[in-house]
Amino acid sequence: MDGLPQEMLLCICSHCDISSLKKVRLVSRCMASAATPWLFEEIWIAFFPDSLEKLRSIAFHPVISKYVKSLICLGEMLEAYTTMEQWEKQVELRPKQGDWMRANHPECFDPEHWHEPRYTEENLTREYDAIPRHQLSIEQQKYHFMRYQYYLHQQGWLCYSGSGFELLRTSLVRLKALEIVQITSTPDCEVNAKPIWRCLKPEILVGPNDHSKGRLPARAYPNGVLQLTTILWACSASHQPVKSIDVGILEPEFWDQLMTAEDCIYEGDVLRVTYAFEHLSSLALNLDYDWVEIDQTRRLLRGLGKVTEWAKRVEKLDIRVREELEDPIQLFDFLEYIVESPLPRLRDLTLCLPTRERSLMRLLSNVSSTLRSLSLTKVGLLLDDGGTWRSVIKELPHTLTLHEIYLDSLGDSEFGGEDNYFKRLMVFKFEETAEYEKRIYHYILHGGEFPDLTTPI
Repeated sequence: MDGLPQEMLLCICSHCDISSLKKVRLVSRCMASAATPWLFEEIWIAFFPDSLEKLRSIAFHPVISKYVKSLICLGEMLEAYTTMEQWEKQVELRPKQGDWMRANHPECFDPEHWHEPRYTEENLTREYDAIPRHQLSIEQQKYHFMRYQYYLHQQGWLCYSGSGFELLRTSLVRLKALEIVQITSTPDCEVNAKPIWRCLKPEILVGPNDHSKGRLPARAYPNGVLQLTTILWACSASHQPVKSIDVGILEPEFWDQLMTAEDCIYEGDVLRVTYAFEHLSSLALNLDYDWVEIDQTRRLLRGLGKVTEWAKRVEKLDIRVREELEDPIQLFDFLEYIVESPLPRLRDLTLCLPTRERSLMRLLSNVSSTLRSLSLTKVGLLLDDGGTWRSVIKELPHTLTLHEIYLDSLGDSEFGGEDNYFKRLMVFKFEETAEYEKRIYHYILHGGEFPDLTTPI
């Protein structure tokens, strides 16, 4: 293998997973040289001393530091439990109910057995609930709770002593090839299965995904907020401006910190966070919100407006909003707060959110001189505006000069109606191979005769 050209070895290693790359590095110096660029191209960190120290070791290595292009920061924070009893109630060592059913009752997935009483959802759930959550002795519980408390205190020390910021700042400044920083705090996703948390879970037994069961009252700094803000501080203080940031689903308190000098951020720190966004060429925001919490949603929207206002050099903007809701009257217009943001270099725009026709067209008009690629997926036009996609599509070739267009799963009041808005959200589901969609794409890109829009899926 060592006799192969280095270019071929690099190509082979590019197709290997992380586990394989680690083994390949131990074969020989030649193989290590081929595997190292791919092994360290993407680094995962969480707010624990060991994790940040590993990042620091990589950053100070004269060779490995040159290969780091992407940094993924897990912002989830351990919950504080005052007693072992509170912690024990969150311990869940049973397999997931779906996995348990597949292993013990595979017949329940066969339609021929659905009529049998034992395979009703109620009976299966009752049987699953009867399984003990764990079979740990008191001594075992004490040990795991002690380890949990240890890591909890480590996180707190890093966050509130400033040590985490200093470790990040001194590390990021040495990662000369760093292009993207992905910041996540996603309690609804399977965080326990992600790197770092996956290794830590067997030791502490209760990970970020387990906090949702009977959560304790929120602490002064909610889940992941301070860590994420600290990472942005470090990005701005590293004198090596990051060009791309991908921000995961965050709580409203995070956006508060971008706008106010209260709590854990002072005015100077807000300016530092501002600097982290000012040098971006690519910004991705993946948001979640609860329409019932109107005040929280408005805070998120104001923060979103601030971020897009600061990102003056951004060329690629991707905003995706997730909310499972059937009543469009309760939705918020997520473009309302960013239509006035100066985006003089924007060339690529991707949206997946609810909005109004007037807000969408106003934003597109503002960036018409530079925008060349537009992607709209699951964009619903709010009912109170009365906007329709027929009107939007008709104006697009007169407003924009696009090179690329992608439309999928669009909804409005004309085709959906008030009673089944989201049930008819697939009315404009575009497929590039269909003649119907091709005519619409051609019209948007080149103008000409307005196509027929009366063919719903």
